[in-house]
Amino acid sequence: MKVFVQLAHGTDARQWQARLADGRVLGINEQSPYGYHLAEQWGCEVRFSHDAPESRIVGLLRRGLRRLLGFDVIHAARNDRRLRECDVVWTHTECQTLSVLLLRKWHGGGPRVIGQSVWLFDDWPRIPRPLRAIYRWLLRDADMLTVLSPLNLEVARRAVPGTRSELIRFGIGSSTPLPQRPPRAPSHPCRLIAVGNDRDRDWATLVAAIAGDPRFALTIVSRLPPAGVFNAPANVRHVRVADNAALFALHADADIAVVPLKANLHASGCTVIQEATLLGLPVVCTRAGGLEAYFDNGEVRYVPVGDAALLKAARVELSSDPQALALQVAAARAKIEAELGTINFVRRYVELSREVLGAER
Repeated sequence: MKVFVQLAHGTDARQWQARLADGRVLGINEQSPYGYHLAEQWGCEVRFSHDAPESRIVGLLRRGLRRLLGFDVIHAARNDRRLRECDVVWTHTECQTLSVLLLRKWHGGGPRVIGQSVWLFDDWPRIPRPLRAIYRWLLRDADMLTVLSPLNLEVARRAVPGTRSELIRFGIGSSTPLPQRPPRAPSHPCRLIAVGNDRDRDWATLVAAIAGDPRFALTIVSRLPPAGVFNAPANVRHVRVADNAALFALHADADIAVVPLKANLHASGCTVIQEATLLGLPVVCTRAGGLEAYFDNGEVRYVPVGDAALLKAARVELSSDPQALALQVAAARAKIEAELGTINFVRRYVELSREVLGAER
């Protein structure tokens, strides 16, 4: 089975390993983007999209069209010939899914398409009707749609009822050894780390939950300064990291990872939770986005959306019980090894692809 993986512009697999070796791909990653190369274990031949060289003006035009349409058809068109040589196309977000499906419409056919969406169905009610009609027209041509959350699955099945939609739980892993962090009692003050760039991080509730409390010191790791952080109390700091050495050092210094979330449908935070767990940290997280499909109450400490008081209470309770910390980390790690992780994520894609191609035959 020949698989073509259409990725976003800027995620060229040819440069991935060099960036990974330099620590410039932040987080816990595989030897290819999102680990799709692991499909080779099941007899697949995996090819990835390439970024074409482009001038500054052409780049501006491509990004402008992507912003207007909501998908990057120029980047997909540059990979069209290689894409059409494969049996099945996998995409990583709706930006690639819609682009590939437009090419298939243009050609009047092509390889099978399993199209993944992350944010599309969160936004579905707010998308202008003409654009939503175009999206639905394209999505009906997919052989299968995949989403990362059971909440988004419900919306996808309502929005595109004639197309099969399935939940695939996103997983991460690592082909290189990770820093080992043996269980330990929390420090005084208890050091908290909150990592993320997702649009649905609830930084305001997080800061309100520990503002001025001398029992806690919070480090927020994000590319963009969260609203209000610069006016936050002395026990809150915001940092950016340039490489994995710095990111892993911050995790090694922390006692508890915190994932504050706004209401969402796309399992926001599932990657950060898995990274913190694999790096030995227990997690306190907002119950949002369908994350219960990934971890249960014994593996992650959940709190309600927007409740600073309960968020603070959960940290106080967890930080006072070192045994509970260790048990939670062990349970979450066992879940990743048994059910999540990159290998299970990719295996599911292989299984679904064989179903699609078998149905075609």
